[in-house]
Amino acid sequence: MKNIILSIVVLALVGFGGYKLFGSKEVKAPQDQMATTTPVVADTAPVVAKDTYAIDLSKSTVGWKGSFVSGAKSHTGTIALKQSGGKFENGMITSGTFVLDMSSIKESTGDEKLETHLKSDDFFNAEMYPEAKFELTSLVAATTKDTFTAKGKLTIRDVTKDFSFPVVLTVVEPNMISAVGKITFNRADFNVKYGSSSFFKGLGDKVISDKIELTLNLITMPIEISAPPSSIQ
Repeated sequence: MKNIILSIVVLALVGFGGYKLFGSKEVKAPQDQMATTTPVVADTAPVVAKDTYAIDLSKSTVGWKGSFVSGAKSHTGTIALKQSGGKFENGMITSGTFVLDMSSIKESTGDEKLETHLKSDDFFNAEMYPEAKFELTSLVAATTKDTFTAKGKLTIRDVTKDFSFPVVLTVVEPNMISAVGKITFNRADFNVKYGSSSFFKGLGDKVISDKIELTLNLITMPIEISAPPSSIQ
């Protein structure tokens, strides 16, 4: 009889312990371990690849400027970015590809005749060469705070040249960086010939400067992908 009673007591204790260990009561994680981002619910749920970024096309702009050598006249406008992005390491941009849609060239006053001319073979031939791009290979810190030298390859009209330019990087928030810089390139290096004294003589005051400026105001954002974290490359 005593053995039977003892067995009942043991079973009751085991059952009570099992409830405490496996019961439905919520166990709260320590405050410092609580997730600060949206938790992954399933393997196919979007997750943020924190070592990979894209350019936020809705917040980023690229402006351009061209002028006559005489300084008598200049034009400005914009070029739209296409899908662009790259890699982060230790919270810093280490590589990337930035693509321009050459068919999107706009002149700031809405001069459609000039826009059509810039897209023609006289200049950038947007039909044959719809994209221009800069491939970033490294960032080298300069002496001025937040200023770096961006080094890489600039491709226009399928001509690729080694290129570098200064850029100011500012951390807006984790995994989001503002990049502001100016690219000044020699269009003659990329076979953009119209009105260039590098290709034609005797143009007088109609010589168009070979220097073209691109003003970059870029905002990065972390990429969301549909994959479990363990599959991110």
